[in-house]
Amino acid sequence: MAGAPFNWAEYLRLATDLSQNPDEASHRTSISRAYYSVFHAATIQAGRNGYAGRGHKRLWKAFADDQNRGCRKLSAIANTMKRAREDADYVTAVPRISDEMVQQLAYANDFLTRLAALPQNVPKP
Repeated sequence: MAGAPFNWAEYLRLATDLSQNPDEASHRTSISRAYYSVFHAATIQAGRNGYAGRGHKRLWKAFADDQNRGCRKLSAIANTMKRAREDADYVTAVPRISDEMVQQLAYANDFLTRLAALPQNVPKP
């Protein structure tokens, strides 16, 4: 028997908790979890409208190509967050990682607020 579906908002909670730690590993992980919280929330929103993909590029293209201006804005925020997540996960030296983490948490909160305000029928795949 399957358990309850995972609440992807827990990733943002974890990212926020990790942001309180002084170490770089926590800050890098915070950036990554903040991105994945928005990725999964957006995947659920798009899935309600027939989107069945799992790829990041394809998801953000679905948002970018939608006629709804809010979807296009979310795609821009998400792609900025994705680049920061990739740097945090793969680049050995990221300048001012703590500042970047603070910015990514702000982007994640802004993204989720904007996503919640979208009409339920967007984006259309």
